Amino acid sequence: MPKRTIEDSEQGLSKAATYKRQSRARLDEEGRQREKENNKLAARAYRLRKKLAQQGQAAEPGPSGSSQAASGADVPPLPPVPTAESTSPAQRVGDASATEPTSGELVPPPPLPPPRLPSPPPPPAPPLDSTSEAPQLADTNPTEPAFHEDSLPPPPSPGPPSQSNSAMPTRLDLVEGVLGVQVSQGSKTIEWKDGPKTVLPYLPVLGKGKVVNALQVDRAYVNDLARLPGSMLGSNNMAYVPKSTERKALVSQIRDHLAEGRTVVLRDYGNVDDFDFSLKGLLEEFGCFPDRIIQAHDMRKRASDPAHPHVQVTVGEFMKGVTDTTQARVALDFPLSQMGLPDPLHKLDDGISVGFNQTHHVVDVDGSDLPPDTFLVGSWGLLHQAAIMTYPHHDAEGACTWVMPYNGCKIWTCIKVKTRFDRKELATFLAKLANRENSMSGFGDDVECETAYLYPGDLAIMPPGQMHAVYTPTASFCRGGHFFSYDALHLTEQSRHIDKLKGRYVTNQQHRGTLETLSRMVIALPIISESKALYKRSIVALCGMVVYDGEYRSQQTKRQKSDCHEQAKTMAMKVLSHLGITTPTDYFKFMEDPEVDRSFKGESLSVYDLLTEFRSFD
Repeated sequence: MPKRTIEDSEQGLSKAATYKRQSRARLDEEGRQREKENNKLAARAYRLRKKLAQQGQAAEPGPSGSSQAASGADVPPLPPVPTAESTSPAQRVGDASATEPTSGELVPPPPLPPPRLPSPPPPPAPPLDSTSEAPQLADTNPTEPAFHEDSLPPPPSPGPPSQSNSAMPTRLDLVEGVLGVQVSQGSKTIEWKDGPKTVLPYLPVLGKGKVVNALQVDRAYVNDLARLPGSMLGSNNMAYVPKSTERKALVSQIRDHLAEGRTVVLRDYGNVDDFDFSLKGLLEEFGCFPDRIIQAHDMRKRASDPAHPHVQVTVGEFMKGVTDTTQARVALDFPLSQMGLPDPLHKLDDGISVGFNQTHHVVDVDGSDLPPDTFLVGSWGLLHQAAIMTYPHHDAEGACTWVMPYNGCKIWTCIKVKTRFDRKELATFLAKLANRENSMSGFGDDVECETAYLYPGDLAIMPPGQMHAVYTPTASFCRGGHFFSYDALHLTEQSRHIDKLKGRYVTNQQHRGTLETLSRMVIALPIISESKALYKRSIVALCGMVVYDGEYRSQQTKRQKSDCHEQAKTMAMKVLSHLGITTPTDYFKFMEDPEVDRSFKGESLSVYDLLTEFRSFD
């Protein structure tokens, strides 16, 4: 080849390399400018959300019974929005083709949608039984939204909004300080439908000569969950109640919401600013010593053997593992019995404040064989490493449940079954819902899901039987507890009956002190003055759970015992007889009436005069 031709080729290659470098630099600069503009849009969107929340707080209350009133917050009227029936499944769970950013890009947050109005009653569902085939579910590993492999500068991270009834997430970056620190650098990240960006479950293991993700099933499930809609003000499934509400009204509103099956959220309710997520912080705040033995669930073990994920560790060992990216654990058995609901919400706990406090001279606890968890269930802690997926379940024994993060974040998805099943069908459906192999989006119009982002100090209170899934994207400590409410016992009854049918699939840890608590709540009925409202379906449910207690024994558990059960049973039978319920058939026909909404607590009822004879305890 002539020399001139070789030189020309070398010059051509040099020019091509220069052009490539210039093109890459230009693209990088365009990317930085686009990122800067998107961060500005994110900040602007947040300010708009905050302004709307403030306007909603300042507006006049809507008419009684409206969706605004149901939310527990005063919001301005909004135009009608499409119902679940008028939107396609892709619109309900997020059309990935329409909303996903391309790899490496940031997109502006979606415009603030108006509150969803309650959906009309769904059509009857075909019957299911214990042998029914699983519903035709969507692919359990759908196409993932775009992941961002590279660490991007976080969008503005403003503090929590000043109004405590905001439903919007207040922190949009939950990756910084987690990726490469609490979770392996090999983890992907995902942007949730309402804005937050988190890591996905990832635990590297060596398989067939290459590194694979031991938590691939968890990752696919979280990916699907991230497409679901967030909770909005005006929701009929979640109520955002301002923490500034007058104390008596606050307790009353929460009681009503729980009785009607709504989860209640109070933003920034607890003062947890001084909490230090460390061994020292756990010792100073809760008296948890480093050598305290706890039982943890190991996600690596759960992936291969879901029924046996348990490991025994000390608090000190667990906390050392928070930054060990080769393990993923969560401690659920963490009693904090010295604590309870923050004031004045402790009044919601009728099992303790009425059931035990008002009857200790009627039925002496001295010498009685009370299970320890009768009182331990009232306050406990949850200790999580990062990127832990807790699959759909409802909490055992039909108790109300409250939780409050002290650091990090909880992504709390509440699941409402919209289709009207009978109890056997419902139990079968919930067992399928709890199966980790079934993606949430695959259930379509049978369920309605809403996600709340709980940050330090936020308080969430769930009604009995609330199906929920929780993703914990950052290592965190969360405090919570269980309690019983006279107003919500009709939901307690339904939840406990489902536990009898499918408890091994749909619930978590069992509790042994429920019968004792419910029995004392019956014994307290003659003491309760008429100033405290009681409701027919809830009281019938309470009495039925005491009289027919064998019908509420969860799967794989022994029959509970109570020293005061027989005394309570006599009172309960008199109440039921007074209401025309004298047989088990009468009772279950009343509780399962298909014409009555399951969340209806019933008409006002007074049993004060009826039980006069029991007011003398000689």
